[in-house]
Amino acid sequence: MATPITEEINELTRNIDVVSSPKDIIKLFEKCDSQIFNGWGDFAPSQSLLSPRVLESITLVQRQVELLLEDPGFNNQIVISGCGTSGRLAFLAVRYVKNVLFKTLENTKRPCSFKYIIAGGDRALFTSQETFEDDPVVGAEVLRKIASDKKRVLYIGITCGLSAPFVAGQIDFCLKNLNIFTPVLIGFNPANLARTKQMEKLGNRSFYDLMENYLKAVLKGVAFLINPVVGPEAICGSSRMKGGTATKIILETIFTGAFYHVSRNPSKLFEVEKWIRSYENVCKDVYKQTENLSQVIKWSGQALNKAGGHIYYVGERNIGIMGLIDASECPPTFGADFNDCRGFLSGGYASLLNDEGDLTRYGEEEYSISLDYFQKKTSRSLRETDLVVFLVCNSNMESVTSFVSEIKCKVVVANFVWKVEEIPVSRSDQRITINFCIPYQNQESMVGSDVAKLWCQPFCEMAAKIFLNSISTGAHILKGKVFENLMIDMKPSNNKLFHRSLGIIQRFSRLSETKSLKFLLRSIYETDILTDDIMAASVESHVMHSLGKKKIVPIALVASLKNCPIQKAKEILENEPIIRNAISASLT
Repeated sequence: MATPITEEINELTRNIDVVSSPKDIIKLFEKCDSQIFNGWGDFAPSQSLLSPRVLESITLVQRQVELLLEDPGFNNQIVISGCGTSGRLAFLAVRYVKNVLFKTLENTKRPCSFKYIIAGGDRALFTSQETFEDDPVVGAEVLRKIASDKKRVLYIGITCGLSAPFVAGQIDFCLKNLNIFTPVLIGFNPANLARTKQMEKLGNRSFYDLMENYLKAVLKGVAFLINPVVGPEAICGSSRMKGGTATKIILETIFTGAFYHVSRNPSKLFEVEKWIRSYENVCKDVYKQTENLSQVIKWSGQALNKAGGHIYYVGERNIGIMGLIDASECPPTFGADFNDCRGFLSGGYASLLNDEGDLTRYGEEEYSISLDYFQKKTSRSLRETDLVVFLVCNSNMESVTSFVSEIKCKVVVANFVWKVEEIPVSRSDQRITINFCIPYQNQESMVGSDVAKLWCQPFCEMAAKIFLNSISTGAHILKGKVFENLMIDMKPSNNKLFHRSLGIIQRFSRLSETKSLKFLLRSIYETDILTDDIMAASVESHVMHSLGKKKIVPIALVASLKNCPIQKAKEILENEPIIRNAISASLT
């Protein structure tokens, strides 16, 4: 079977690790992101985000939301679910609905309830809980409990590669209970490229097998599939980037359109295509800041490349939450230490409004996210090698930057504005201020100026997402965590990532799958002698054994290229801490 598009190499960025400057990195990110809207390859005419088929699917789901909003009963529910980045975006979408869109409803309306599910619970909003992705039974049980007393449930499952077992279990549960559930599946592969690995806890069926029954339900009009092809990621498999952006656009377009129709009784229909084009305009406007973006990436790379350097995001409201999300994705994606890139939010959990509330009960250091914590503890240990990025909205500087003058390291102030007021732009050896102006004229012409301003939040978040993804990804490229355009220091922390790790070793070593697997296991178990028990163990066991260990994939890859013991591979990486350089030298 062909490689899923979400796992393919993007030819645009194949050599992103050796481009000459951060400015070139930004230009490549921009070209990749344009594929979200323009399509990719042979799929561009028929299956892009803006193709008629995909727009129709979005409109149909929007209508399903409207039907539940118009039902006066209390027993209807909309559930959005995903793993990792997809789960974080599910949380963000529900937060947008509750804190922005609900305000447009008349007091007499009785909206259905909205819930998010993220595999691993709220701890997964900030820390990697990726092993939960592999359990379809847990996924189904979580959904069953949330919806146990509901009359009608619109379930929206997100899995960029049509691969996550956690979501597969929920889809399977919905198909067995179509009298209550209307399932919607969002992903970015054609159905015939869904993952083929069998899931023991799903009756040894794969996601590909599940899709056979799901497509039958779609044809009957009792289920929905939204799967535009947005092309391979800039960094292979890093679905937090294009996949995350497309997911955010789809969810917010569905809910904004539905609430617009229900709350405004408009004379004209919500224009889905025009609304999505507004996101495209936001992306283009962010990338116009090439000079500033490239300087911030340069500073970010310098921070991570120097001993003890860190990147800190400090923000307010929804823009600050985007910083929390971006920082949380660096450890599983790049093998980063938890403190390499961290986010803090003005108001902490009181501003976050997550279901489980304050999570510091699981560990103060790991789950402290408040601005107060940053000021009292983190800021006191700042070094000149660090970088602090302040994220503000509509020039509201006081909430997060009252102590900026006291900070001795490099500082970036990113201001996301839709009003005319801007912070005066400044740039020096230690400070940069950037204004990202959100063009909301298109929205204003569609829904009126009052609503456009109220609903501008997701566009500010989109600008912040593009900005932050560029910073963290660019910084890790400069640190040598990317070889060609592959994440070579990723963690094999679930079934999908285990097999992706295996594929990286096989790709560069040109060894068979069996031999490549042995090098991966030797690195995981830190031995050159693989016992029968190790070889017979399940992938789940290998994944559990890998947790907490560093540089598993780089060690395995160097050992396979040098055909050397694991200890020797470790020594090579210790002597050359820039992983990309160590692998490049091993290839010659």
